[in-house]
Amino acid sequence: MFLSKLLQGLTTIAIVLGTVAGTAAPAYAESDMAEMAKRRVDLAGRQRMFSQRMSKDACFVFAGVQTERHLAELDRTMTLFAQTNEALRYGSPELGLPPEPHLPVIAGLVDVTKDWEDFGARAGGVLNGRDLDAENVAAINASGLAMLADMNKTVGLIASSYGEMVEDLPLILAISIDLAGRQRMFTQKVAKDFCLIDAGIDIEASRADLNETLQYFNATLNALLVGFSGAVVAPPNEDIRAKLEEVQTLWEGPNAVLTAVGAGGEISDQDRLVIADDLEKVLVAMNEAVKLYALVESLPEN
Repeated sequence: MFLSKLLQGLTTIAIVLGTVAGTAAPAYAESDMAEMAKRRVDLAGRQRMFSQRMSKDACFVFAGVQTERHLAELDRTMTLFAQTNEALRYGSPELGLPPEPHLPVIAGLVDVTKDWEDFGARAGGVLNGRDLDAENVAAINASGLAMLADMNKTVGLIASSYGEMVEDLPLILAISIDLAGRQRMFTQKVAKDFCLIDAGIDIEASRADLNETLQYFNATLNALLVGFSGAVVAPPNEDIRAKLEEVQTLWEGPNAVLTAVGAGGEISDQDRLVIADDLEKVLVAMNEAVKLYALVESLPEN
């Protein structure tokens, strides 16, 4: 049920509308265009994860959990988000991106920039210690969720605008890559919800969000491991299978803690360490899995 609901909203580089919206793309060699298109989608997808990572960091700072680490992480991620947002719109020689030519994508990035202005101002209050209170952390969460929604729409616009530049990418593989990429964001989202519950901020809403995201993560991980008929490909090689199994093993501890908290359980100091530390290992391994998917050139024959 939950995976089917998630699949309904998927937009990937292989789901194209048959036309390229807005102005024509810059004149690159086809292979260069394909690489640039995939890079845009990957960077935009990373922005989704960053939206929840920054909210998580702000909450952990407020809650006093590994404060210096999360302050440094918040500062670093804010810088990366701002730089990437600029690069996606105006181009970046360092990232190999020309200015964005498609008007719908530009409009989407404008919406994200407006979200970012509000989010960045609030998160900056946490960095300088000026607005380190429950009200601001709750506002950061709300602003981050709005930014996530607009960033997700923008990923879809980028995908549809650049999709026909990527040849020979089976739809089922593209969906699998997108699902794997979203798992990175989910690790940060559940950590944020855990922290909000622990900090006593919007407890019921945060618990409901935590439980829903847990079901998405678990259903998606299972689908990636065994396949989902007509929608998600089973691991196309042994390297990806081994990496997903590593994710599954690393996920066991955090999943147990999050499931208990989602059911109303008390939170211990050990639980805080598991979520602050072990979920980072899940994120790293999941990111490595996404990179392995991106190297797949063809699917094995059944």
